[in-house]
Amino acid sequence: MEEMELHHIVLFKFTNEAPTDAIRAGAKKLESIPGVKRVEFGHNTKSFYDEYPDRSQGFTHMLVSVMESTEALREYGPHPLHQEFKQLILPYKKDILAMDFTAPVPASL
Repeated sequence: MEEMELHHIVLFKFTNEAPTDAIRAGAKKLESIPGVKRVEFGHNTKSFYDEYPDRSQGFTHMLVSVMESTEALREYGPHPLHQEFKQLILPYKKDILAMDFTAPVPASL
């Protein structure tokens, strides 16, 4: 049986006043939560090439967390570091969209 991991994707619409460096640092702390393999956080890039279409629908930033299992996601939500992160972003959050999926663990190179 193939080993699977869970990808937790969150899109944010932040106000212009959002302290993105502090939010990025807070997102990195999420990697300390047991079961979290890695976390990436960044802003929407709208200019990869000339005429690149903006399909962001106003979402400004994205968080991608890769976790060991669905159980890890269950424990992630109430974890104090996640709750701290939520409190950090709450004053600047205009909207949020979250989705999760499982995928095979990539083969080691």
